[in-house]
Amino acid sequence: MPTRTRQSSMSTTLKRASSQGSGEGSAAIAELHEQGLGFTKSSEEAKTWWELAAKQGYDQQELDVRCFTRTPDVGSLTCEPLSDGSGCPTEADLQTLRAASVTGRLKPTGGGGGRSRLGPKARALIVLDHRITSEERLKQPRHANIIYIQHETGWLLLPTNAPLLDRPIVLSPQPCTSVYYGRRAGRRWLDNRRRLCCVEITSQSDISSSVVRHSHGPS
Repeated sequence: MPTRTRQSSMSTTLKRASSQGSGEGSAAIAELHEQGLGFTKSSEEAKTWWELAAKQGYDQQELDVRCFTRTPDVGSLTCEPLSDGSGCPTEADLQTLRAASVTGRLKPTGGGGGRSRLGPKARALIVLDHRITSEERLKQPRHANIIYIQHETGWLLLPTNAPLLDRPIVLSPQPCTSVYYGRRAGRRWLDNRRRLCCVEITSQSDISSSVVRHSHGPS
């Protein structure tokens, strides 16, 4: 079967599935619009189909989670990069943190995301400055970039009005402050115990960190 005929047949099948309420079908059409395969390449069209897929109960995204320790300091917020010079937040992220009166020194401790495209991109930066004593759950961003900042009484979310999903980013205290996030199982979202980063915090004023293992996240 010629390639164009196969693409036309696939397009028809996916549109039929979408019209019958299949979020998976709508998400597949969104992907094809982004890639320009069988459909006109258009990020706006892709966004429309992603929104439809979400309304149909299939809200996928490619989430990247990055972890940092923060050593308290009265000076302006700075970041100590990895040995190759990478790992620090973008300058825009640093400005967002400074605008929220966050000070001290950040050190990247790793992170990870999806192995392949799973929808619109999203990113969560997690900044820790002390140990947690029990499991904590933070909500994933929805197609947006956010920052979670740990403080004595909980977590500060930046921006404060960021769209969130009812899916977890899980922080576990053992064997270190380990960070995971949910994986898809049909229409359900389960914990994915493949560690994204491991943060070892010895005390409020003496923070050390080591990346134990990076994960590529849910598949």
